[in-house]
Amino acid sequence: MFRKKPKVREPFIIPSSLAELGLRVTPNDELRRIKNPELPYEYFQRNDFGYNEAHKVAVMKCVYDIVDERLQKLGMERLRIPLGTKEDEPHTEILVSSDLRTNAKRVVVFMPDGSRLGVWGDRVLTTWTLHAGSMEDSVRRAQEARYSVVICNAGELFYVPSQKRAMRLFETRSFGSRTETIPGNATPQEHFRYVMEEVIKPAPAAKVVVLAHLFGTECAVSYFDANWNDWADHLTALGLAKTQHTAADTNNKAFRWFMANRAVNYEQALDDQDSSTEKVSNYAAGKAGFGCVTFSAECRFMDEVVAAALPFYFEFFEKMEKEGALTSYEAGESEEEEDEISGEVDVEVEEVAVDSGLGGSGWE
Repeated sequence: MFRKKPKVREPFIIPSSLAELGLRVTPNDELRRIKNPELPYEYFQRNDFGYNEAHKVAVMKCVYDIVDERLQKLGMERLRIPLGTKEDEPHTEILVSSDLRTNAKRVVVFMPDGSRLGVWGDRVLTTWTLHAGSMEDSVRRAQEARYSVVICNAGELFYVPSQKRAMRLFETRSFGSRTETIPGNATPQEHFRYVMEEVIKPAPAAKVVVLAHLFGTECAVSYFDANWNDWADHLTALGLAKTQHTAADTNNKAFRWFMANRAVNYEQALDDQDSSTEKVSNYAAGKAGFGCVTFSAECRFMDEVVAAALPFYFEFFEKMEKEGALTSYEAGESEEEEDEISGEVDVEVEEVAVDSGLGGSGWE
């Protein structure tokens, strides 16, 4: 019986520099084509999924290298997690600012679980600007507000022994299926807990704010809800982007009260054709079904929310810091107020215009 021999595909030959890939970073920090400077990066290069994916990997490798260099120049350092892990042992890495040991005022950034360390989203990198799509803008704003910075790494939790580093799940396919579990950091939830309890808590941390995106919001809210007694005197504010929780998910009454008074959530625009141009300055205006005030970042995609609303998050953090400690929950909240905080209200999203280490013994 005759049969057609399978065609042996030749390996793709993909250039390794942006220029060879036909791209450049413009003076406005946008990734654009060299031959057509007004056009952004285009994923579809050929009618071939494999080639398009290989081409994208090469492009993003170049962009990630630029992002890493910029963050390093801003004083961000890589720290192996778990602490004290050797290079050839299962670990991931987070980014911490050089003043982490000495600056008691810090912001913890928890990016989406599918993102690469230091990046909010590939789409924002390639269609907005490199500084908006990466953590560069976030770090700069944090430094201007005199925060030390800790950037968690919920995306790269699959340790590949042959490469001696952790990767995102889809990246591990290029190196076979064998991955190893990272102790205490097998899931985004475990990773957030580890960073908060082993990196943040042992260091002098009188004031902490958290900025979390997508699934990171659920990790943050569930963690603080279960451990509120440890953090009530230290967490100043909570910034959420496209939150994945609802008010019904919180059981701690004191934390629900905190959410209603010191948390803000931004969502992508509900309707591309109808968005207000009014800048919202009153952060206490109404509580949504998430148990916290919610506004629209006036952007189209959910991975653009932080980039779109970043100035407002830090305005909110500054406002909360200036207000100082609120009257404690135990000092007196009526049952009516408590019911309101529980989140049994309709979600109303208001549209907003926006511009596109570690010694110590803990707090016990």
